[in-house]
Amino acid sequence: MTAQPALPSLLWNALSGLEQAYTVQGAGRPGMPCLDLWANLLRAINAQGTDLREMPALVRLSKRAVRTRIATAIRGGWVQQFETGRGQATVQLTLRGADVAIRWKSLRIAAEEQWCAQVGTEPALVLRKALENMVAALPLEHPHYPASYGAADASITGSNGKDWKAVPRRQRDIVSDLPLSALVSQTLVAFAIEYEELAPVALFLSTSVINRIPLEGRPLRGLGGLGWRLGARPSRLSLRKWQAPARNSTPYAKGRGGRRSV
Repeated sequence: MTAQPALPSLLWNALSGLEQAYTVQGAGRPGMPCLDLWANLLRAINAQGTDLREMPALVRLSKRAVRTRIATAIRGGWVQQFETGRGQATVQLTLRGADVAIRWKSLRIAAEEQWCAQVGTEPALVLRKALENMVAALPLEHPHYPASYGAADASITGSNGKDWKAVPRRQRDIVSDLPLSALVSQTLVAFAIEYEELAPVALFLSTSVINRIPLEGRPLRGLGGLGWRLGARPSRLSLRKWQAPARNSTPYAKGRGGRRSV
């Protein structure tokens, strides 16, 4: 009997499909940020400027994750940062960033319509309703796109590291206005935090990379994607060179102790 996919894997598939739809509609193309950068930074910055100290709570990320995204947004020309005092700074959308904010709404609508057409309107509506109920009942606010604690740590909270603080949920009704990608993401992140309290491997690393590595190993080609973008450095996967009988060697990845991590 074939085992049924776990719920987080199904949600990852949904998020991956949504992200592909956003890309088709223009996210990540020249002049437009990717879904991650919009959801986990730009959407929370207002035209008048936002106190840098408030950003981690606004986007529900660690301080280091916010710093990385601000640096990316500055390079892209969407954000500028002003020093307002000793140890104080404000981030503000540039004209280019403000233009993105105006255009993103139509991009989001087109992306969701495309994805719903692919999976079926009725299943998509059922999924959205279920996710709205789930997210509204969560005690904490979570990111609108799954993101790790930092570049060297694929977990959400960094084992409750000092750079991450929980953000309590205060209102129930705001979920009806959230993008479908944000609903999927908040549900995934909530599960990931619970999972990481019991498992030695971050959920994002396990789901996107480690669970795709068989016991005998697998070539590194094709193991990129979400796992690497979420901050999983190769050393975390215990990567090694497998010496093939042929002249050229092929890089393979194995879980710690030669076992597949779960």
